[in-house]
Amino acid sequence: MAIVGSRPERPVFVDQFSQDVAGYRWRHRLPVSLTGLAQVEDSRGDRPIAERVGFDNHYIEHWSLWRDVRLLLQTVMVLVRDALKVRRRR
Repeated sequence: MAIVGSRPERPVFVDQFSQDVAGYRWRHRLPVSLTGLAQVEDSRGDRPIAERVGFDNHYIEHWSLWRDVRLLLQTVMVLVRDALKVRRRR
């Protein structure tokens, strides 16, 4: 498992998405990870799977150490932002 890359999909959906979404299998070129470009760009998971796969494949094709550091910082910012939203609702 990696820290930055593409998040794993539930096994029940892997075969379906592999058939329905172009480029889906390409996102499995790297080990699964805790966070990635798709999670930072779509923290709520509202975007279609095809767009999230596009984010994952873009990350893989344009990988750099600097991008990983930036994604880690963005992930922390998303987590803090979401935690503050939940806290305000109480």
